[in-house]
Amino acid sequence: MTARARYFGISLLLLVAGVSTPGFAQDMQEKLRALQTASIADSHLYRPQQTVDGCPENRVNRDPSRPIAEKLLAAAAQARDYSNVHNGRALLIMLDGKIIHESYEGGTDKTTRFVSFSLHKSLVGMAIHAAIDDGIIPSYTARLGALVPALADDPKKDISLSNLMSMEGGLKLYSMSGAGKEAMALTFGSDIDAATLKLPVDAEPEATFSYNNSSAQLAGIALANALRSYSGESYSAYLHRRIWCPVGNAEASLWLDSENGSPRYFAGLHATLRDWAEIGEAFRSGLPDGTSFTALEHPSATNPNYGRMVWLGAPENGQRRFSEENPLVIPHSAPYKTSDMVFFDGFGGQRVYISKSTGLVIARFGDISLRFDDAIIPNLILGALE
Repeated sequence: MTARARYFGISLLLLVAGVSTPGFAQDMQEKLRALQTASIADSHLYRPQQTVDGCPENRVNRDPSRPIAEKLLAAAAQARDYSNVHNGRALLIMLDGKIIHESYEGGTDKTTRFVSFSLHKSLVGMAIHAAIDDGIIPSYTARLGALVPALADDPKKDISLSNLMSMEGGLKLYSMSGAGKEAMALTFGSDIDAATLKLPVDAEPEATFSYNNSSAQLAGIALANALRSYSGESYSAYLHRRIWCPVGNAEASLWLDSENGSPRYFAGLHATLRDWAEIGEAFRSGLPDGTSFTALEHPSATNPNYGRMVWLGAPENGQRRFSEENPLVIPHSAPYKTSDMVFFDGFGGQRVYISKSTGLVIARFGDISLRFDDAIIPNLILGALE
C-alpha cells in the first residue's frame, strides 16, 4: 500500500468520524502526519498508550478435535484469497470454538498487535453490558444526567445510554465540510472527553440514525464515571478483570488522547488477531462466568441493521451507510446465509463476524480497503456448512 493510499485511508477515517480537514492546528497536523504512512500492523505509532494486562495462562485450547472437512478447508482458502485481494494481513476462522483456519500475511504473525479502529466500540459495548450485569450501571435506560454529573444540567442529560450505543442520541455530527477545529478536537485532541462533553445536540433521541464516534466516546465516559463512583476502578482495569483476562487474551494497549489521559472509546484498542477472535467467541458463547451479551443485539429504533455498538445482518439494498449525511457506503453484495449474523466493524475492512446458530466466529484484519464486501467471507464459510 502506498503512502498516498494510506493518507487517503486516514482522511476517510476522519470522514467516518465526522472530522473536517481544513484548518488543522499545527500539533494535530503533526499527529496526522505521523500516521499517514502507517499500516494496520503499525499500532506502535498510535501514541501515547496504556497497557491492558493479559492472562495468556487462561487461554483455551482451540485446536480442532477431529479432521476438518475438505469442503470447509477449500472455503477457508477462498476466504483467505478474497481477504488478500483487499490488502488482507490476517484471517482466523473458528467453528464451535475450534480454529479451522489461521493465516498471516505481509510479515505479520500471532504476536502482531493490529490497529482495530472501531472494533473497540463493540468491546466498550460488552464492557458496558458487564457493568450493568454487575450493578455498576443501573440499566440501558439510565440517563446521561445521572451517569455523568457534568451533564446534569446539560441538554444531553435526557439521552439514555441505549440511545448512545444505538447511534441515535441526536449528537451533532461534524462533517468534512463542517467546523474543523471542533471535529479535530473530538478525534485527535489532547482532551477528547472535554470536547465530547461540550458537544451540542441537533436532534431528539431516536429521531435518526447517525454513526458518530462521539456517541461511543460519551458512552465510554459514562462507563468510566460509573466505575470510579462504584469502586475507583479504571476502564482498563475493569476491561482486564471482567473480559480480557477471563478469555485468556494477551497483553494489549489502549490509544490515549494524552499521557495519563483518556482512552479513545471509539477506536484504538490494539490487540492480536487471536485476541479479537476470543472476544468474538465470548460474544457468541458467553464469558466463562456465564455472562451473555445478547442484549447488545437489540436493534436501534432507527436502523434495523445496528444494535448496541454492534452491526446486525445485511442491509436490504446491498449498501451499508453510516448516516444520511455521510456519502461513504460499504458494499454488501448478498444477504448472509444465516439470519443471526452480528459483526464488529473497524474502518477499512477490520471485522469480527459472529453467528451463534452456526457456531461461526471470523476475525479479519487488512490494510484499508473501501471495496471490501462484507458478504463474501462469511458466506463462503456458511456455504460450506450447508
